[in-house]
Amino acid sequence: MSYLYFIGIDISKDSFEVACYNQPDTPRTQQFSNNKSGFAQFIKTLEHSITHYFITLEATGGYEQNLLFYLCQNKLATHRLQTLKSSHYMRSLRVYGKNDVLDAEALARFGAERHATLPLFSMPSTAMIMLQKLQARRDDLIVINVAEKQRLKHPTYDDMAPSILRHCAFIKQELAEIEVKMAEIINQNHLLRQKKEIMMRFKGIGEQTSCVLLTICPELGTLTRRAIAALAGVAPHPRESGVYQGYRSTKGGRSQIKRALFMAALSAKTHDPKLKAFFNGLVARGKKKMVALTATMRKMIVILNAQIRDFLIDQRPQQHT
Repeated sequence: MSYLYFIGIDISKDSFEVACYNQPDTPRTQQFSNNKSGFAQFIKTLEHSITHYFITLEATGGYEQNLLFYLCQNKLATHRLQTLKSSHYMRSLRVYGKNDVLDAEALARFGAERHATLPLFSMPSTAMIMLQKLQARRDDLIVINVAEKQRLKHPTYDDMAPSILRHCAFIKQELAEIEVKMAEIINQNHLLRQKKEIMMRFKGIGEQTSCVLLTICPELGTLTRRAIAALAGVAPHPRESGVYQGYRSTKGGRSQIKRALFMAALSAKTHDPKLKAFFNGLVARGKKKMVALTATMRKMIVILNAQIRDFLIDQRPQQHT
């Protein structure tokens, strides 16, 4: 697709700032309310065919979600940029100040320079949107529950133990209700149900791990083995320069996937014969147990990615010659 106009959008809780990279006659930036009325006003300012625009906006803790969905529904090509990439890009431009105008302009320029290699955001299904909301709420409740249990062990909170226990019981009930709702959504969706069944055939992956992977890693089955390992945060990154050969380490990726794989790999290296042999073989060759476990996590996500990819290929309509 050949785009003519590149728009950058910086979003805050109540408003969003819009800059266009190659339209010098327009105002430097325009500001709109971060609600449906503001979204509609923004669309009205687009003077040309929507196919000529490429929009780059930054992930801002969920405040961008409604606008992102609105842009997709109006068939505007949109890329959601990670915050870390945005800040690194601004540093490369030697832009040391920070405000909404500067951010919007940098996002517009980023889109203009790199749009050919940037993936477009695609609208998730209604089921997936609801699953992601429930998963986010579940993660929040687990963090609160862990904090409350830690307080029970601290002498400062001895007198508060009954209150803490009541709160923990309430959280446990809320978690159970969330898990039931997630299971219902998955069971009512053929594609999600089949993906979950594929995951749960893998020793070490149970009900909750499969739900996490379905929700947090919807890209499973659509990426290469290297890309999925990087997304899960289990890809080793080299540290080499000249004759120097540094120790490779994993970094980046989605932390939720890595946590889920860690628990699954602990079980799989004991109960899955092939992964057990793989893990023990690495340890026997002198690898640290944590390095071997990370390699096992990587092998698991790569195998799952291939299995779901094959399933998705089988689901495609057959072309008759």
